[in-house]
Amino acid sequence: MAGYHNFLCKNKKHKTFEIIESEKFIKSLVTWVKHSIIIQKRLQEIENVPLDKLNKHDVLNTLLTINKAQELNSNNGKAINPMNEREIFGVLLEFFVAGVETVLSLICFIVYYVCKHPSVKQKLIQEFDSVFPTTLPSSEITYEKLMNNLPYCDAIVKETSRLKTNPPINPRELYEQDEIGGYTIPRGSTVVACADAIHLHKDYWEKPTEFIPERFLSNDYPLSIVVA
Repeated sequence: MAGYHNFLCKNKKHKTFEIIESEKFIKSLVTWVKHSIIIQKRLQEIENVPLDKLNKHDVLNTLLTINKAQELNSNNGKAINPMNEREIFGVLLEFFVAGVETVLSLICFIVYYVCKHPSVKQKLIQEFDSVFPTTLPSSEITYEKLMNNLPYCDAIVKETSRLKTNPPINPRELYEQDEIGGYTIPRGSTVVACADAIHLHKDYWEKPTEFIPERFLSNDYPLSIVVA
């Protein structure tokens, strides 16, 4: 998001300042990771585990043991190729920024839109009540029921993602030369898809700025997916 914000900045001096500040912020994150009390404590615990013993298998241990002798092994007993520090930091940054902030923002906007539209809220409650009646034991609330029997809830998630796409752009690097819209794009170029422009384009969406979850319930609708 920092790069996207810098890209929109029209003042060159301000833009340069923002890039510098972004780099400082990222470096401060690295420092925080290295000096976090929790992480340091876990590292010490890992060091104390004999090499012939497996550490607790969780996300934190997996990331912290990548470049260590106590590295978690695969089921066939072969060691996994180590990652360098830059790759580890990339995983950490993506985990916190892409895996936490995006989901948190989406949930907040879902609550906002549902509360703002009473009719949508009522339909959502009716769907939940029909799938999960009060007499249903909690043990019978399964993943399959959550995923396959809540079409209106799913439509609300998609419609919210369309209106409040996070992130609003999706940069991708081309591994080979390609042609897009009549333009030849060289290998190694960065192509940026502007999801906001796609999701709010009047040629593709009826009443694009309005919150209408029902648009995702029709199989006839030309666009039933959201760029994410």
